[in-house]
Amino acid sequence: VSIINYSDNRKNGYLMETKSRNGKIEIAEGYFVNDTLEGPVIIKENGRIVLECQYKKGKLEGAYRTYHN
Repeated sequence: VSIINYSDNRKNGYLMETKSRNGKIEIAEGYFVNDTLEGPVIIKENGRIVLECQYKKGKLEGAYRTYHN
């Protein structure tokens, strides 16, 4: 399931995608500006954050954090 905002046929604004993998529910959240990832991206598995990172103009920017259980 995906929630994506569009403006002028381009992804703009908040994005949330959910997937079910190996019995786990994965949720990805981020932001698009003119079809390009921009800003913070967070990935959760079963409600726990497993990845936090930043994107700038569609590319990974700086360090990212991964969390292991």
